[in-house]
Amino acid sequence: MNSSRLEYPRYLAIVLYTLLRREILRFMRIWIQTLLPPAVTTMLYCVIFGELIGRRLMGMGGYSY
Repeated sequence: MNSSRLEYPRYLAIVLYTLLRREILRFMRIWIQTLLPPAVTTMLYCVIFGELIGRRLMGMGGYSY
């Protein structure tokens, strides 16, 4: 049998493990930069546009904006 064909899944597993480990470690170093900006942006969008639009909208079905 061809030994290189038998070792291919092992090499693939090593590559996958290495890539996952590297990306997880990178994420752990910069998690604040990854998660905080979208959360702040979403919160600001809701607060600013909610306040601006909320003043101009009338209630709908008995509920205010």
